[in-house]
Amino acid sequence: MGAAGTTPEPKTPAQSGLMSLGEVACRYQANEKRPEDLPMIAAEALAAGLATPALCELAGWPRNADARDIRDAFEQALAESGIDVPDPGLARRHALRRLAARLIDGEIAPADLATDDWWETEVETAEERSFVSLIPQCVLH
Repeated sequence: MGAAGTTPEPKTPAQSGLMSLGEVACRYQANEKRPEDLPMIAAEALAAGLATPALCELAGWPRNADARDIRDAFEQALAESGIDVPDPGLARRHALRRLAARLIDGEIAPADLATDDWWETEVETAEERSFVSLIPQCVLH
């Protein structure tokens, strides 16, 4: 039950699609989503009830379309949906938090943390600083 004895309103498919698209925007900005995956993501957002002209167009594109065109269409779809492409630093911090969750859940090994430059991530919270300080720096020569 919500505040004052009311039940929260159920999320509509479009609201869920908007939240999912926002998450994808963050992962896209953190380079966790490849351009060739964006047309299918657009189709899934349409199926969830979110529809914009650019999203409809992108959903019909093949995976092998020009990556720049896909990126442009995806960013246009985000804009039409009222979703800002997150700042790269913020997107990276969200990726860091997902990485920590994957480590805790046993989905990745501690050694997997050294495969990227996570220690260079600009952190803002004590928790982020603590986690980053535990990540070994791997310098490739």
